[in-house]
Amino acid sequence: MPQGVTLELPVEGGTWYVAHGGPFAIVNHHNRVAGQRYGLDLTHLPTNGWIVREHGPVPSSYSSWDALVVAPVDGVVISL
Repeated sequence: MPQGVTLELPVEGGTWYVAHGGPFAIVNHHNRVAGQRYGLDLTHLPTNGWIVREHGPVPSSYSSWDALVVAPVDGVVISL
């Protein structure tokens, strides 16, 4: 029997939570779109506990902004 692929989180460092993800539309808004069905929205929880910084909900205000994103499996990028 073939073995499955073991995936790693595509982020490093700190504590991360899945904000939206899973097999049902009620917990994963990606589920309704075939190309996004297995998509995850990850949220970083910084040490101070505040996900959004004091500057309001702009991208750079989130603690996950500018985090390094890594490949969840070995492979070769063929297109960007």
